[in-house]
Amino acid sequence: MPGRLPLVCLTVWPLFMALPCAGESPPDARGPTWRGAGLVPSWRPSLPESGALRVPTPITHDEQVDRVTLKETIAIALENNPGIAAQRLEPARQEAGVLQAQAAFDPTLAGELLRSRSTTPNTSSLAGTRTQELDDRSANFHLLKTFRTGTQATLDFLNERLDSNARFNQLRPQYQPRLSFSLLQPLLRNLGWDFSYLVVRVVQQTADAAVYQYEAQLADFVESVIEAYWNVVRARETLEVQRESKALADRTVDENEARVRVGLLPPVAVLEAQADAKSREADVIRAENDLTVSRQRLAQTAYYRPGGTFVPRSLEPVEEAMPEDVAVDVDQGLTVALTDRPEIQASARSVRAEQLNERIAENGLLPRLDLTGSYGLNGVSGTNRPIRTTSNFATGNCV
Repeated sequence: MPGRLPLVCLTVWPLFMALPCAGESPPDARGPTWRGAGLVPSWRPSLPESGALRVPTPITHDEQVDRVTLKETIAIALENNPGIAAQRLEPARQEAGVLQAQAAFDPTLAGELLRSRSTTPNTSSLAGTRTQELDDRSANFHLLKTFRTGTQATLDFLNERLDSNARFNQLRPQYQPRLSFSLLQPLLRNLGWDFSYLVVRVVQQTADAAVYQYEAQLADFVESVIEAYWNVVRARETLEVQRESKALADRTVDENEARVRVGLLPPVAVLEAQADAKSREADVIRAENDLTVSRQRLAQTAYYRPGGTFVPRSLEPVEEAMPEDVAVDVDQGLTVALTDRPEIQASARSVRAEQLNERIAENGLLPRLDLTGSYGLNGVSGTNRPIRTTSNFATGNCV
């Protein structure tokens, strides 16, 4: 009986660790879990339909118009634009890649529980039985760790319980625990202090480049918002100018008609004035269309939907264009741009990542030569059953 205690403890321990504690809070339902509910969608032949692809019926509109300043427009666009919201996830995704690369250097604990039973007819009289029944159980645990020098350490704890009905086995059941420790050190390929960590450094450089790329995209987006804002102001002022021009053209038509009636101008002067008025009217129509398009572009860029409507709310600029004289130092501007522009920083990180990849590729051309070493302890125990045999010469078997 004392020999059975280690196997029982090793069998109960994984089950105990798998059970949640009494004071442990349940996992967050929004996080990824390995539950049975997730197995059903994985067996479906087609992908589930995404709610983001459904067009609402009927199409809802937000008829309200908000008067906003330029700063308010930029803040609204940065908060609500779906394109920026999607780009905002890229740096976080790259940071997750860094954690995934670093996970290769985390210690790994693995375990396995195995059991097999077999019944086999005996063809030898030495076994003492007509059939051989074998019950093999094992509980194994492995601890693996990879170091930044490329060294791989492995600790194995193997436990096997073997029970057989063969009468010549004195230990039944028989326990065979084994504890072994092994090291593997590369000597050519993957050799070098911190060389194995180059993969992580490549991912870190890529993650830093993603942050700078997001900053560059953010700067371009803010520029597009500013341009859309002032395009509305420009189109609105252009429409006012075209309407004043149309009013002057209509006044010219009235004046020419009066002069024709008193004989100061020929009748063709009225036709010329009317043609010019129609041309001014076409300019007004084009200016109105430009203003409508500019307002729609600003609304789509900001994508402000406080009521959850399909069509976003319109924004009306309240600021007027005030030209200012600005002195620009071209050399200083180029120096600042080459130093601080996020596109330059992102390119520098990308070049650094490619240099690290080149080092990894050069090392991969070396032959593989490893130094390995291991040390282990073996044991055996079990219930001692004395061997008792009797001869049966009639059947030719030992019992």
